[in-house]
Amino acid sequence: MALSKKIHDALNEQIAREFQAHFIYRAIAMDLYEKGYDGFAGWMDQHSKEEYGHAERIIHFLRENEARVTLPAVPKPQDTWPTVKGAVEAALQHEKKLTADIHGLHRLADEDGDLATVSMLDWFVSEQVEEEHVVNRLLKRIALAGDSPIGLVVIDNELKGGADAAAGSAGGE
Repeated sequence: MALSKKIHDALNEQIAREFQAHFIYRAIAMDLYEKGYDGFAGWMDQHSKEEYGHAERIIHFLRENEARVTLPAVPKPQDTWPTVKGAVEAALQHEKKLTADIHGLHRLADEDGDLATVSMLDWFVSEQVEEEHVVNRLLKRIALAGDSPIGLVVIDNELKGGADAAAGSAGGE
């Protein structure tokens, strides 16, 4: 089944948003590396790669459906944040925006009767629940540290353990 023009256009727009998320997380990572927070930076870098993978997933879906992929221009992201907490809050705000975008796409595909796109987007709906949860957990950990630089260093060191350690300390319960 060929994708409708509105679904095709909307998916190409979502590719742009996923690449923008990739750039935002990458910019946050570069800022945090610069400030010496290698654990937080690595965590953001990992999320940057995930966002890139999300764009690739949509590109693959479009190609499977013989639909043209239009690669976007991506706006330059902000390149510095005053605090680690501010950087993580920026990530959460962007995740919330992505969640709203994915929900809108899902509704559009459902209204269009496009079951293949709905099915593909179901994965994204679940992924966004996880993404927001993980960032929220990290923010709660940062809140526990309060104004303590030592607390941030402890969290930073935990995050240096890699994606599994980050998920355990910031994402899993």
